[in-house]
Amino acid sequence: PFVRKLIRRRFEPETVFRNLRSGAFVFLRTITHLPAEIEKLVTRVRDGRIRVDFNLRHLEDLIGEMDRTGSRLSISILVGSLVIGSALIFASPNGPKFFGLSTIGLMGFFVAGFLGFALIIAILRSRRF
Repeated sequence: PFVRKLIRRRFEPETVFRNLRSGAFVFLRTITHLPAEIEKLVTRVRDGRIRVDFNLRHLEDLIGEMDRTGSRLSISILVGSLVIGSALIFASPNGPKFFGLSTIGLMGFFVAGFLGFALIIAILRSRRF
């Protein structure tokens, strides 16, 4: 009974007309103020007084991930360069030798192996491969 009365009262012609009239009033007021608001906006844009702020969520996470990826890529390039350079030095007949092997070439291989191993450990620890 109460709900029916409430629904009936809500959809009475007088109530509907009142709601339409107030909605139309708000609409007309908005329409009449719109040109002035647009003019203010255009003036601010023209004068350079408008500022736009972007708030991107998870941007810090993305920056951190890009930083990690860049570091891993740099180490990978360094390891590859050390391997190639060490191989060239290793094949050279000149330079200091240790048991008949190029000392500088061996050191390059050891450094490349250490960096490569550290990179593999870092990738496995992150569990994202």
